[in-house]
Amino acid sequence: SPPPPVAVGDITGNTYTFTGLTLRSDGSAIELSAVFSDEPAAVFTGDAGSAPFQCSVEEVTNLYGVYPFDPELYSYSVSSWTNLSTQTLTMPGFTVQGANSITRNPQNGLYYVILKVSGGPRRLATVDPATGICTDIGSLGDNFSSITFATDGTLYGCTGYGASVSSSLYTIDPATAAKTFRQSLEDDAGQVIAYNPEDGFIYHWTYSFMEKIDPVTYALTEITLSGSGNFYEPLGAVYKGDGSFYLGDTDPDMFSVTAMGDVTLEADNLNDFFRGYALVSSTPPPCGVSDISLSAISGCNDNSTTTSSDDFFTADVTVTFAYAPGT
Repeated sequence: SPPPPVAVGDITGNTYTFTGLTLRSDGSAIELSAVFSDEPAAVFTGDAGSAPFQCSVEEVTNLYGVYPFDPELYSYSVSSWTNLSTQTLTMPGFTVQGANSITRNPQNGLYYVILKVSGGPRRLATVDPATGICTDIGSLGDNFSSITFATDGTLYGCTGYGASVSSSLYTIDPATAAKTFRQSLEDDAGQVIAYNPEDGFIYHWTYSFMEKIDPVTYALTEITLSGSGNFYEPLGAVYKGDGSFYLGDTDPDMFSVTAMGDVTLEADNLNDFFRGYALVSSTPPPCGVSDISLSAISGCNDNSTTTSSDDFFTADVTVTFAYAPGT
């Protein structure tokens, strides 16, 4: 925005400096116009060079998912739906064969997983996504397929279609893995739940079916599906904000599903078949320059002339970044 006008009587000499103006930092050309409003009126427009580029660092959101048939944890970009990294899941004292779900506890920031281990039922554990190292909490005692945390730290889990007590909702103690039965659910393949922190309901999906669960009474309300997308056996879901979830299925495709049941395809034929999910948001460090230095400085070269204005020397210039640049 332009600065306040200046009275002619306040100008001494043939220049005047407007101090502390705020201009947009977007890398574009700067064009300034000076307007003299009194008689004789005059306007001068000049090119003042280019503005610095933007310096804000945008928050990046990725999605974690786990593989049920091998001990693998994937990190996926939710903008390109490409696999960014894969970690091997390990846990001392156990042979991890796969995992069925991952979720984040909003109370302590830790990630919790359902692990499939050799020689026993599925177990609840925490996991460090950066390393894949898991810490055991306890046995879940049945084939749980999905877990999700409420805002207050309550952990909900549901058993799978093939569990001893199939397609059932439980609350789970996140410190001990002890479970309490709460409700029987629609009984079909692909049992997935996710909590919606905006309306306070737990949402449940199975094969081409969606319902919401009251966390106080555990009453079930079926939601009619609509929209252009069509999911089949669901693998995982997580609330992404603005009344919508990410929901993946066995194709494997990824969908956006609103709390009202409107389904839209986000990405099809993903490279990996993964369950879960949990979102992670991070701010990448800026690629700021922290130092510029010279080395290997030569002596003065007269350029084979007697004119001093063309003398030169050579040197190596090292630019140091505050953080190593990525892509």
